[in-house]
Amino acid sequence: MDTTRQALSLIQASKGSIINISSSVALRPLANMSIYSASKAAVSALTRSWGKELAKDGVRVNSIIVGPIETPIYQKALLSEEASRAHIDAVTKMVPLGRFGSAEEVASLVAFLASDEASYITASELSVDGGTAA
Repeated sequence: MDTTRQALSLIQASKGSIINISSSVALRPLANMSIYSASKAAVSALTRSWGKELAKDGVRVNSIIVGPIETPIYQKALLSEEASRAHIDAVTKMVPLGRFGSAEEVASLVAFLASDEASYITASELSVDGGTAA
C-alpha cells in the first residue's frame, strides 16, 4: 500500500489503473491464518475505498482474489515431501474445480483489468480461485 501511495501522483497523471492482489482467505478464512486473512480483507476494503476516492481522477482500482496457485513455494517450504504432498492434496479438495490455478491464469486477468476493455470496472473484486471463495 505504501508503493501505491508513493506512485499515486504518477498514476493519477496517467489515469492509470491500480490492481491489488488479495486472497480467497479474505472471504473464507482458514484456521491458523488469521493475520494473513485479516491483511487480505484489508486489501479488499482499500480496493473499494480507493475505487470510489480515485474515480474522480480517472483512476480505476480493482482487486484480484487469488486462490491456490501452482508456484515454487512448496519446494521452498520447510516441509517434507510427504507433508507437502498431503497439504497440496488437502487444498486441492477445497477447490471446486479440483486443481490449483496457474500464474498465467492470474496474469490474464491482470492484463484485462489494466486494459481499456475494463474501462468501466472499478472498486471491484474478481476471483481467480477455482471457486474456492464461493
